[in-house]
Amino acid sequence: MKRQISDLIARESFDAIVCDLLFAAPHIADLSRATLFQHNVEAQVWQRRLEHSSNALDRNLLRSQHDKMRHYAR
Repeated sequence: MKRQISDLIARESFDAIVCDLLFAAPHIADLSRATLFQHNVEAQVWQRRLEHSSNALDRNLLRSQHDKMRHYAR
């Protein structure tokens, strides 16, 4: 996907490149040319799931995902 997007950007002229949500960002090689449309709530979603989980194994996974998403969003 990243290669196809890069090829398309190289071939075509765009008024805007919108990267819709954080998970799509790795597919845009040069984010300086893109607008990241992001509500920045992914880490909060993981945090809330963590707060409501009673299973210790689930809590470990949820904590890990929350930490990764918070770091990635920065």
